[in-house]
Amino acid sequence: MGSDKYYKIKNRIDFYLNEKGVTDFSNYIINRQVLVDNEINIIQWGYIDIPKPTYDELKTLCSKPNFIDHRNKNMLLLKLKFILKIKFDPGEYKRGDMIYDKYKDYPYIWFINLQDTSIVTPTDLIQFKVKNSVLYINNDFTITQVNNVYLSCVLVSKKDIDTNNKYVVNVIPNSLPSTSMNSEQVEIPNNNESNITQGVTDDSAMVSVNNNVSEPEIVPVKKKNLYEHPTPVISKTGLPWAKAEPRFDVKKIKVTKEDVKKIISS
Repeated sequence: MGSDKYYKIKNRIDFYLNEKGVTDFSNYIINRQVLVDNEINIIQWGYIDIPKPTYDELKTLCSKPNFIDHRNKNMLLLKLKFILKIKFDPGEYKRGDMIYDKYKDYPYIWFINLQDTSIVTPTDLIQFKVKNSVLYINNDFTITQVNNVYLSCVLVSKKDIDTNNKYVVNVIPNSLPSTSMNSEQVEIPNNNESNITQGVTDDSAMVSVNNNVSEPEIVPVKKKNLYEHPTPVISKTGLPWAKAEPRFDVKKIKVTKEDVKKIISS
């Protein structure tokens, strides 16, 4: 008889005594071979006013509403390793079909690994899911002949994992989820009686605005040159060469092509 059976029976005896108002569970001893001929192998029982429980009585305790909570808080859960052989007869199977519930509601974390074969068979496509320590089928499939599936299962107490901080890793995200509103859901205020079509992202999006809205007058601005030439003025006093008439103030003379030819030929 495995250790898991021993601790399961011991926990139920503790719960049995707790229901009788007992808080000291040290006055009884059970054998490691906890069941003999379907009876509990009790070596010592120190509770005079409380009869020894039978195995059938302990099994009825599971229906009490506070049993599971008591068991999960107090029962010692050992690490379990086993190979689960699952025989599938020909037929259709549906997602949610229950496969194995021996450890239903036990606070275990399951690690399962399907048999590794080099030949692909219909059973290789089966998906499994564990919820509340119950193994389920997680997809629909059909099998035309008998198939055996072997699952390697490792069950570890969730309490053991949570209390061992040596292998706990906290992962920090690169950025937090965006809280900005979707642009298609943003409400546009009705300023100046404007009507805007929302939620359109292609070129057909239409925008209509009230034509009675007055707009400010546009006043043209004269473009300013980057640089302005000042009017040259030559002083008439000072050095002798400066006494000549201003070069830019002399009267302009119109010269024709004939005048240029006469000057050149002379």
